[in-house]
Amino acid sequence: MMQYFNAEKVWREILCNDNPDSSVNLFMAVPTIYAKLIDYFKANLSENQEFLGNSTETIRTICKDKIRLMVSGSAALPQV
Repeated sequence: MMQYFNAEKVWREILCNDNPDSSVNLFMAVPTIYAKLIDYFKANLSENQEFLGNSTETIRTICKDKIRLMVSGSAALPQV
């Protein structure tokens, strides 16, 4: 768990395997957090390709392989 939300740190924890002790396989958040992660991804894709990958397909593949459960609490996620 993180003390406060930081989109870059969350992306790094989810996508990077730098530290095997902090391997994320469960992610729980409210829809606002998911939206902020998507906004960060869209705004910073070109500058942060080293950990965000080259495409949404890369992100999708990493998440499917690494995360066993993603939960959105309190409300439905918006369609993208």
